[in-house]
Amino acid sequence: MKLTNKTIPCYICGKILIYRRRNEHIRRHIEGRTHKCNKCGKMFSEKSDLKKHFLVHSELRAHMCDKCGKRFKHLSNLKAHHAIHTGQKSHVCDVCGKGFTQIGSFKSHKLLHTGVKPFSCDICGKSYVQKTSLQIHLAIHAGQKQHACEICGKGFIRKGHLITHMSVHTGEKKFSCDICGMSYTQRQNLKKHKRKHEQQ
Repeated sequence: MKLTNKTIPCYICGKILIYRRRNEHIRRHIEGRTHKCNKCGKMFSEKSDLKKHFLVHSELRAHMCDKCGKRFKHLSNLKAHHAIHTGQKSHVCDVCGKGFTQIGSFKSHKLLHTGVKPFSCDICGKSYVQKTSLQIHLAIHAGQKQHACEICGKGFIRKGHLITHMSVHTGEKKFSCDICGMSYTQRQNLKKHKRKHEQQ
């Protein structure tokens, strides 16, 4: 199905829906969650997901973080979690040297070097490394611009783009060249400028 002004992507699975039938589709997602946790009431569609979740309530999670109180079943998971608090980047990319505190972020980053983009748009075919990037892209097709400029009314899909746009009104130039000190309101303009230094 193509995206029109009468369609919208499902925020759960990304499927393009006829706007007036969206609630029916979303209800199917929710109704599929038949496995209920008897401790907190959280619902799951798969019994295996409920079993994983139940560990949250279990005494089996004996390893507790002394900083935030989060509990872990395995000591190795607690040690990996500690990196969030210390800022220690124990996962280092062997291609570019960039470090990460969390294994999930590290794995996503490694895909950048392989060129593998597992998340594809059904509408235009554009592919992404991360699912969140695809969801942001789907919002473009849906015309959803949730972040609006209070001064001129221009809409943006990403909050970061709105923040960058605000410098047009404030005149703030927060992107500075470390070679000559020239400042710009937008990062891409600074990148263009730096290329001139590289050519010299």
